[in-house]
Amino acid sequence: MKVIKINEEYESAFLPFLSEFPGTAGENTIRIGALTDNLEAAGVLAASIMESGAYITAFYVLPDFRRQGVGKALLEEFSALAHEQGSDAIQADFLYRDDAAEFFAAQGFTLFYTGEQYYFTIADFRRSRMYKRYLKDGPVKSVVPVSSVPSREWRKLYWEADNKGYDPDYSSVSIKDGKLASCLLALLDGKELSITWLAVYAPNIMLIVYHLRYLIRKVEELHPGEDDIRIRMCFEDMTLAERLIKYLGGKGHVRSEGKIVSAIRLEAQPST
Repeated sequence: MKVIKINEEYESAFLPFLSEFPGTAGENTIRIGALTDNLEAAGVLAASIMESGAYITAFYVLPDFRRQGVGKALLEEFSALAHEQGSDAIQADFLYRDDAAEFFAAQGFTLFYTGEQYYFTIADFRRSRMYKRYLKDGPVKSVVPVSSVPSREWRKLYWEADNKGYDPDYSSVSIKDGKLASCLLALLDGKELSITWLAVYAPNIMLIVYHLRYLIRKVEELHPGEDDIRIRMCFEDMTLAERLIKYLGGKGHVRSEGKIVSAIRLEAQPST
């Protein structure tokens, strides 16, 4: 068994994972794989390293190779890379499963529950009652691209968002009376559009609806006819989630994927 950085030479062995799992196709994504002696894929880890820390975006070990040290080897390889680039923390967010929670806890991570994850497709949205209102009202003028925020204000906002990954094509802000009322950051990875950060400073469910309309309009503009694109969102406030699900037409249009858990481990830095 060997652990390698996935490049063109080895990419074919990992294509099933790279195409199936979100979080493996970003432009700045680090991809690490575990290969058997027969050059068969045993596991894959994808991640990014930013100023605020190192973030694992995809992590999978084939069932036949679990509990054989493959996951630990992938994690140690990434930890070494993160350490070289000065990162002092590694974070992974994942849907709760007993085996995943046990693994990260055994590797020294602290686990905490962060919310419930939901998703809907563009096709789901078109069947919802929000769609008729969406067509009738047209573009929402109160929601604008994040590029509309002055650079000084944006740096402050992005720091508050903990430097979450985002794509400016799909991310938006709402400004009322010269002040920021809400912000939504979203990141596209293949057919998965994840809402990485959502902040509403004025308690108004409609602000979230307006951001979703903006987001969907951009998807339709940039990806016409692709009804299978999934929009994912995680809620800590379940009251807010329930209101939004009801507005979208109920659980027949919005599906729960389960609880989201964050695992964080501080990395020791060498003394100077």
